[in-house]
Amino acid sequence: MSLLEKLGLSQKRKELAPLIGEKKKKEQEKYSLKRNPYLRALIVFLFIVISAFSLPKNPVNSGLNYALNQPWRNADLTAPFTFSIQKTDAELEEERQEIRENTAPIFKVNANAPITIQARLDSIYRQMQPVLEAYHDWQVSKQTTPAKADVDSANFTSTLEDSDLDLTGSSWQLLLDSYHEVQNSNQAPSQFIGVTVKQQLELLIDQLIGQGIIDRNKGTLNTSQITIRNPRESTEQSVDLARIRDLREANEFVQFRLNRMFNEEQARLALEIYNKVISPNMNYSEEDTQAKLQEALAEISETKGAVTQGQVIIRRGDLVNDERANILRSLAEARSENATEIERWVRFAGQLIIIVAVTLVFFMYIYLYRRNITSNNALFFLVFLTLGLVSFAGGFINYFDIADPYIIPVAIAPIVLTIIFDSRVGLVSSIMLASLLGLIHGNSFEYIVATFTACSLGVFSVRDIKDRSQFFFTTPGIVFLTYVIVIGSFNVAALSGWDTFLSDLMYIAISSVFILFTYPIILIFEKIFGVTTDFTLIELGDTNQPLLKDLMNKAPGTFHHSLQVANLAEAAASAIGANSLLCRVGSLYHDIGKMVKPDYFVENQTKGSNEHDKLKPQMSAMVIKAHVSEGVKMAEEHDLPGNLIDFIKTHHGTSVIRYFYEKAKEDESLKSMLEEDQFRYEGPLPSTKETGILLLADGIEAASRAMKNPTYSKLENLVNRMVDDRVAEGQLSHCPLTFRHLQVIKETFLNILVGVYHSRVEYPEDSEKQKSEIKQKASLDTPTKPVQENENKDV
Repeated sequence: MSLLEKLGLSQKRKELAPLIGEKKKKEQEKYSLKRNPYLRALIVFLFIVISAFSLPKNPVNSGLNYALNQPWRNADLTAPFTFSIQKTDAELEEERQEIRENTAPIFKVNANAPITIQARLDSIYRQMQPVLEAYHDWQVSKQTTPAKADVDSANFTSTLEDSDLDLTGSSWQLLLDSYHEVQNSNQAPSQFIGVTVKQQLELLIDQLIGQGIIDRNKGTLNTSQITIRNPRESTEQSVDLARIRDLREANEFVQFRLNRMFNEEQARLALEIYNKVISPNMNYSEEDTQAKLQEALAEISETKGAVTQGQVIIRRGDLVNDERANILRSLAEARSENATEIERWVRFAGQLIIIVAVTLVFFMYIYLYRRNITSNNALFFLVFLTLGLVSFAGGFINYFDIADPYIIPVAIAPIVLTIIFDSRVGLVSSIMLASLLGLIHGNSFEYIVATFTACSLGVFSVRDIKDRSQFFFTTPGIVFLTYVIVIGSFNVAALSGWDTFLSDLMYIAISSVFILFTYPIILIFEKIFGVTTDFTLIELGDTNQPLLKDLMNKAPGTFHHSLQVANLAEAAASAIGANSLLCRVGSLYHDIGKMVKPDYFVENQTKGSNEHDKLKPQMSAMVIKAHVSEGVKMAEEHDLPGNLIDFIKTHHGTSVIRYFYEKAKEDESLKSMLEEDQFRYEGPLPSTKETGILLLADGIEAASRAMKNPTYSKLENLVNRMVDDRVAEGQLSHCPLTFRHLQVIKETFLNILVGVYHSRVEYPEDSEKQKSEIKQKASLDTPTKPVQENENKDV
């Protein structure tokens, strides 16, 4: 396969030339989907649109700056036009509560209630009649025809059981005896106690129905009057509650009257029948009452007077008390309502310019200092998607006014960007989001300061994250405490009440809990955008991972070599400010391909055993080179991240396997047929600081391990020679490593190697002071200041 085919630039269509110039290649790469600048512009434009739609809907701001219970520091303020004074929320709520308490409940007259009651009463007496007659027949047969008495007794019992009347035994006995006596003595029917009770009950019920019986307990009504509506007569009247009875009062009235009309047994009978037939004739109407209440609430005036044009509202030095603050608020609302269409658009344009400016500042930062983001549209979209979700949440809460703005978990976005990229991106995004959300929520300076401070400390808390417990417990706690301290300080400075602070505290606590969702969000972003975070690297860096355990069991020498390389690479990366964790984990996996044929690599061979003695140099070189491709294959099978696979691909670059190449040249029969490319790794070359460090650390560790009788000068010469050779060969030509970087890397490698071989190092014959300085320089604990980017020049 040609070089153009490997790069994907070979001829694929007839209209393309077979060879493409370097300028053309760059243009095609620039306008590919991954690097298309128009796509980046579209992403930024969509973010600005989302932020613009999140702006508050109040068209015009009064521009008045003041603090409650503080002196008015501006010039005397006069009314620019006549406006009404708005009632405060407390005053409006007080009026609403008064209306709720004083609105009379509405009851509707049930015109069918008297008919229903009379029907029930007649039904009781119809059911009673067969029982009375059966009893009378039984009593007569006992006196005249005893033989028939048993049959009549059974008939009475059966008739009584079939009756639905649930009367007490004494009441039944009273009715039966009275009916038998009237019939036996041929008295008038009116002498029957049942007839007398019915007549009196009808009179009492008519009286109660005429005055009215409501179906609600008076104790549950808060008003002294009720409204009676008669749908049949289309009338409505207000009636004192004292003139109407509820069921309890009606029962007490009837019981009192019956006790005066009858003896105890007769009164009990009448009361039992009354309870079976009575029902209210005035029913509460929830629908009509609520409609009347809402109508009354809608008629509440939201104003209480007016301020005329030219009237002094407040003078310089006057205290801004609640009354004056309400007048200032009324002025702001009046100005907002009276704003012209031009003023509305001017205000919107001003806010839009602020959004564009803040977004542009953030974009310029990542464009100038984080080109890896702006050169990859997937990462660019990830950044603005994270920021856009928070901005959308802020606009959603502001638009529907469903909660306090402090409930928005703003810190999630900077924390996510810090973990995926670095703390500087997270810090700049904190400034951006605090500014945008402060604009959305009414230019609140308090909100901007509190949000920026909390997000910044949240970013610092995950800057060097080591485990999940640090993230799940430390970060939410830091964000919560920061919000509490900053907002509490603003309240103390303004001598404000604590009611609002306690309300904000609840929302801040909820927002801090939402930070726990950052972890699953990061996992989703890792899968979608193919990024690798410190969370994943920490997990993969565990030597109990299946792939590393297999390496330890199948190729223990290679595993030990990988650990030593990881130590070298991690220290060097930390010294120059590269990603030390990525460098360490990449070093652990860089030689996993050696597990396929571990015995062909010197670190896994025992003394006197070398598999290469059985092979020709060309075949040995093929076996050695294959560990790279085998490692890539294993990594892909185990779903290792792409940036770790890059370590495997590039850790030898395109260097030559010099030992077998020189050995092959010793064979005169093959010398004329040899090509250096047969012994060269296929690459690619390292393209990042971390992969470049690994290339250096891998070769230096192997060479130092093979060194006999290491001395300080030997190790120093080895490090300098191998680094310089790699640079001369062009193996680091694609790395962003500078000359200063390489000097620091050399020094770091030497310090660690001297520490590793400390017991075997032969120091030069110097004075005791010089020897002490050399040992101190070789100490593993010697700190190395990370190299700053602006101090370097490219190699």
